[in-house]
Amino acid sequence: MVRLAALFADLDVKDGSFRSLDEAHRCVGQLSKALGPPTLLIFSGHGLQPIWATDPSEPEFFVNTPEDRSRLQALLRRFGRFVANTAHEQGASVDQVFELSRMLRAPGTHNLKVPEAPVAVRADTAGGHPVGYDHLVRLLDERDVGAFEEDAEVLTSEASDPANWPWPTSTCRYFEGVRTGWATDRPRGSRHNWLVSQCTRLAVARRNGCLTVTDHERALEVLHKRFDALLSEGDPRVEGFKEFEDAIEWGVRRAATKSTAECEAELGGHAHEAPAAASASTQMVDLANRLFTLGRRDSGEVFATRNSQPHLAWALDGSELRSTLAAAYYEEHHRVPKSATVSDAISVLEGQARGRAPQSVSVRVAEHDGAIWIDMGDQDGKAIHLHDGRWEVASRDVPVIFARSPLTAAMPMPAQDGDLDALWDLVNVSEDDRPVVLAWLVAALIRPTIAHPILAVFGEQGTGKSTTSSILMSLFDPTEVLIRKPPGNIDEWVVQACGSYGVALDNMSEVRPWLSDSLCRAVTGEADVRRRLYTNGDLVVFSFRRVILLNGIDVGSLAGDLTERVIELRLPRIHGTGRKLESELLSRWQRLHPKVLSGLLDLAAKVQSILPSVKVALPPRMADFAHVLAGVDTVLGTKGLDRYLCSTEAAIGSTAHDDPFIAAMMIELHGPFDGTSAQLLSRVGTPNDPHPARTWPKDSRAVSRTLRRAAPGLRQNGWEIEDDGARNKDKVLKWSITPPEEHRTSDGEDDEREEDPRP
Repeated sequence: MVRLAALFADLDVKDGSFRSLDEAHRCVGQLSKALGPPTLLIFSGHGLQPIWATDPSEPEFFVNTPEDRSRLQALLRRFGRFVANTAHEQGASVDQVFELSRMLRAPGTHNLKVPEAPVAVRADTAGGHPVGYDHLVRLLDERDVGAFEEDAEVLTSEASDPANWPWPTSTCRYFEGVRTGWATDRPRGSRHNWLVSQCTRLAVARRNGCLTVTDHERALEVLHKRFDALLSEGDPRVEGFKEFEDAIEWGVRRAATKSTAECEAELGGHAHEAPAAASASTQMVDLANRLFTLGRRDSGEVFATRNSQPHLAWALDGSELRSTLAAAYYEEHHRVPKSATVSDAISVLEGQARGRAPQSVSVRVAEHDGAIWIDMGDQDGKAIHLHDGRWEVASRDVPVIFARSPLTAAMPMPAQDGDLDALWDLVNVSEDDRPVVLAWLVAALIRPTIAHPILAVFGEQGTGKSTTSSILMSLFDPTEVLIRKPPGNIDEWVVQACGSYGVALDNMSEVRPWLSDSLCRAVTGEADVRRRLYTNGDLVVFSFRRVILLNGIDVGSLAGDLTERVIELRLPRIHGTGRKLESELLSRWQRLHPKVLSGLLDLAAKVQSILPSVKVALPPRMADFAHVLAGVDTVLGTKGLDRYLCSTEAAIGSTAHDDPFIAAMMIELHGPFDGTSAQLLSRVGTPNDPHPARTWPKDSRAVSRTLRRAAPGLRQNGWEIEDDGARNKDKVLKWSITPPEEHRTSDGEDDEREEDPRP
């Protein structure tokens, strides 16, 4: 005699199911509130399998007829959905497996899912009482666990393996009509039964080779969209948990058991004609759609993500995707594609991608739901996840998309035991400056969207500027070229800045005005437009915000707006006994890099967790960075913020003396000045040098630009300077400039000066 002797659940602890045994135990507790404690609880080695015995005295659990088998099978499937819904309420999922032979672990055996680490299977009695038939049916009804017609259908053994079903090179006309009809189909009976019927039809069409993989995906989209619309009509309801996915799975299982004649009947007996052979370009497009998912960035650039690594974006017109696609085509068709074939396929893919909704794509570091994700740049696609004051390395379920370029290099795997102090044995940074440097690194890791100050590493020959720069850059954005020569023009700068999250410019001797402006824009957010080719009018939009480092012996005076965005790091002189061979330093860095990175991540995670409670009384121009620096000081007990503010104020103050016109004005004015830019230019006079500097203003507009750039530095030196915004009766911009008290002459001298006939 056959009977349904037990109810069971399979609660796996793995990615996509339960995250821990504690969560699985909580699910068992929720199920027990409804059913009572299980009779037996099996620890399967990688999860839990609770077993509830059914009441052997109740005849409803016995199988005497085919109808009994069908009824109990439907009951067991409803119970499976009840378990799935309970797990879903905890944010987990379960495999809906209903055959004990496929899921029951025998106590006393070992789970060998991980061969090198077998886990013993054990069983504990839980003291539960047998479950009654009426109690179970009433529970499922009360919990609104639906009963569907297909639940009661007993499938025969599989006649056709779905893994062997063919994907043709084109979709037949018959199925094109079927898919088109779904968009307006109105079922006469149950909406769910209509869905199951169409899913079976779709699976049969797939088995018969009626549609390509791309059209199969499109058919699923049409079917799901129509089902959602039907649910909102009449007596509206919400789609049940995994209802659509279960219907698709059921359709595949049902189609696999049908005979050839039954499949033909399912498709209306249509004469299925073999489609004409597709062109090589069409085959490549279909291949690309199987391997990749297309996307479009916020800026309009199109990309593709490999289905096995959905968080890594490849430029559609990049060499990496082209070569990967060509290699995959050769592996599938055993012939080398022509370059024109690849180009034609890429053009089609670009057109498809432009129809996608825009998505955010980040370079190296991204923020998502309050957590930070850092692309490690390796082939496995691992990412570092910073959240809740800790960090971990993940290779799956990364919720952001990262873009890479040929410059992207891999980070080492962080060590378990971090040692941030080891960094100072490798880079030549004074003790007072260390908190500021650490804050610059931490800000690069945990605040990707803020304006990051430029770290300017200055020092004499032999102070380790290049080595220090390379090591610091490799801690948050290792690239194939860590430090680069300065760009010669704006086009070169845009190319350099677009390729990586961090940009390090080596051996700078000066910062020209165009580069100064470009650096300022890259700190606060740069946007640029270029023609894709010089021979056409197609435009490409570049948009980026970068973390920048530059080094040199001395770059001379910096413009005032750039000075406010710079951390000036002066490297101390290295004496003979402290100098090390470059090969020795490189070897030590390769050995210590994982430990230093781990220590930096520890610090970054702690700072990230406390930042909401950190306050800065008087934020400077780079307020977000100062906020991070205050967080570093809080964690380490340092005074980096004071160091940063003092050095920045001194640097800004010095800019007033660097401009020849402002320096001359500071000498000339010994009392308040109120007047126009033209009057100030006349008052200061002409430069003594017969070959004046290029920055000396030639007209009143140039004077106004010079004053605005120099205003922060003048105020730092005690000067008062404001313009009235041309809000006067003459509608001419006027300036009010007052030197500091110690710079002014006596009242008599001022009176004499006011009699000067010059305006």
